[in-house]
Amino acid sequence: TLAAADQYGDKMSSDQEPIEGGVAAPTGFFAGATYTGIRNYGPQPRFDLGVLFSEQLATVAGMFTRNAVVGAPLLLTRERVSGGVARAIVVNSGIANVATGTAGADDAQRMAELTAAHLGIDPTEVLIGSTGVIGRRLDMDRIESGIAEIKVDRKGGPQFARAMMTTDTRAKESAVRLEVDGYSYIVG
Repeated sequence: TLAAADQYGDKMSSDQEPIEGGVAAPTGFFAGATYTGIRNYGPQPRFDLGVLFSEQLATVAGMFTRNAVVGAPLLLTRERVSGGVARAIVVNSGIANVATGTAGADDAQRMAELTAAHLGIDPTEVLIGSTGVIGRRLDMDRIESGIAEIKVDRKGGPQFARAMMTTDTRAKESAVRLEVDGYSYIVG
């Protein structure tokens, strides 16, 4: 079981129930991840590329750094979040795609296009998240083959959470079912 109760402690009311699934717990959301070798930490392969997909256009919002040094994925995502809706996000760990100039912007756009083609949606509906080493280009051959092999499903939330880990010691994920004014909601 998830440690949501431990994370939220006294803040969880009796109307809130921790559940499995992370970001793919809500109806209509699917996730998956794969190992591409972008992030090469230690002897064991670890997920380093993940996709979260919504069957329907989803309302999106974001909080972004105020730092003047930002990467191409953040610039692209900030622009798309301002539209208020999206259907997918593709994330990678190992290389942040920061300080990579025009080539990095092209790589971020290509990640969105590859993800959109894989999911059968419009590239403008795809957000990008990259974390890791700055100043290095992504290996787009690995990204392309990795996106093509990701299978998104209802059980992929935990893999997606691990795909965006860098120096974290554990995946950051939680899901909860709650009742508000007689309606049941799931938040992942």
